[in-house]
Amino acid sequence: MKRKLTLLLTFIFIFTLALPIRGFAAELDKELENAIKIAKTKFQIPESYEFSSNIRTRNEKKYFNLNWRNKDELDSTSISVTVDGSGVIVEYNKYTPYDYKQTRRLPGMSKQDARIKAEQHIEHIAPGLLKELGYQETSQSGIVDTSYYFNYYRLVNDVPFYNDRVYLNVNRDTGELQNYSRQWTDTLSFPDAEDTISNEKAEEAYISNLGLRLIYKTSTADDALRAYPVYVPVYNNGAFGIDAFTGEMKRFGNSYYPATTEYSKNQVKQAAGVRDEADIGVQLSPEELEAVQEAGKLVTLEAAEKIARDAEFLGISDDYVREYYYLGTEWPEREKYIYTLQFNKPADDTQAYNEYISVTIDAKSGVIKSFYRSAPYKEDGKPKYDINEAKAIVEKFITDNYDEYYKGIEYDSISSESNIDITVKNNSYSFIYSRMVNGAAYPDNGIRVYYDNINGNITNFDLNWYDITFPSVADAIGKEAAAEKLFDKVGLGLEYNLEYSRNPIIRYETSAETNSKAVLLYVLKPGMPLVLDAATGEDNSARREWHLP
Repeated sequence: MKRKLTLLLTFIFIFTLALPIRGFAAELDKELENAIKIAKTKFQIPESYEFSSNIRTRNEKKYFNLNWRNKDELDSTSISVTVDGSGVIVEYNKYTPYDYKQTRRLPGMSKQDARIKAEQHIEHIAPGLLKELGYQETSQSGIVDTSYYFNYYRLVNDVPFYNDRVYLNVNRDTGELQNYSRQWTDTLSFPDAEDTISNEKAEEAYISNLGLRLIYKTSTADDALRAYPVYVPVYNNGAFGIDAFTGEMKRFGNSYYPATTEYSKNQVKQAAGVRDEADIGVQLSPEELEAVQEAGKLVTLEAAEKIARDAEFLGISDDYVREYYYLGTEWPEREKYIYTLQFNKPADDTQAYNEYISVTIDAKSGVIKSFYRSAPYKEDGKPKYDINEAKAIVEKFITDNYDEYYKGIEYDSISSESNIDITVKNNSYSFIYSRMVNGAAYPDNGIRVYYDNINGNITNFDLNWYDITFPSVADAIGKEAAAEKLFDKVGLGLEYNLEYSRNPIIRYETSAETNSKAVLLYVLKPGMPLVLDAATGEDNSARREWHLP
């Protein structure tokens, strides 16, 4: 009897669980059917095409990806449409093979006429949406391109919200729609664009709370390395603006990333110049190397290796084997030579992974210019220090080993701290110090250090210091005059943007819409030059230049 009762209860339990699953499946069937009907209502899709579909979710919203493909092998035309759970078409793509010869002739339509077609497509796909869009000019298509490309941004209360956009491209001869993409945030509440401070007050607030700074940039015109002074915004225009109601500095946008170990390692490794051999410079033949060593009095490979092994802060013990070396020029100072040595400590019974250290040494002076070393991953590791404690450790390292350079640098708190939450202990820190010349920063030179706050050591170090002449800045027009030039040539404009939560756990475990809010800001207008000649205040952004990422 007990056994029969148990079986009965088990059956009832299974049946009860099955009901919502069946209901969910039935709901998906109806939603998929509705998505197909919406797509076929808006676009011409031949009945003979083969159909397939899949469903994905993002930020708790369903997306139905619908695909049709011509079964004729001689005509590989395919059409794909994505419809969200609300029935909104968010993507459309039609691929049709084209004859390359046809693309070599001039377009059959002007871009102006093609734009009219593009806006007709927008109105057909989403009636009324065009009234909520502003047009942003894009670069002209190439002569071999089959399309014209158009870019629209969202308008809220007649104020741009550049995070939301509509992209599309149409055939340059017929105006037929080829691609359509709608990026839209539909869960935000936007503050009214009334009672904002005036543009004049916003300019005053910008000068006081953001402002400009005088720096040197690097030019490589005529293959010669030169420094020239300019005024640029102190803060990244894509991450900081002026609150449209209070005039306070406001940080916004996607510039916040918690300092996770892997992200920071890759970022600083790239900045520190730990590159593949092909990216460093010019590899010389043995005969060329011999001639260079003799003419330039470069240190030998053996001496370079000894320098690396003798540096206590690197910790290259006898267990490390030199795997390879490189001797050649370093871009952009191609007249200088560097050694890059990589040492490897193979895994053994005491460690489960290979350890390696890469070192770059000035081949003439013997100065260690950069290094990168691997760090063990600790699943349960916790950050040791706050940013000030870690910074003190880093600066002691610099003064102990690079004191002559430390006297000529200044800590760049904005570049070092803008992308982390400094109120908590981070897994890692990137400390950036800019070279100072004539009272102006030279961000292309200086020292960059990556501190692993889990293992408690420096894993990346990079020293950049060019032999270069710096022009005087005695005739610089001054920050306020430069700002006036900037307002005259570029100007501040109102725009909505997203202000994200600064909590890295909240920021990444839930949707951006849930943990962000729309804010109204005065920001320098996009697409305009933000680099001004220090002496004249004129646009200097077109000058051929090079700088660190």
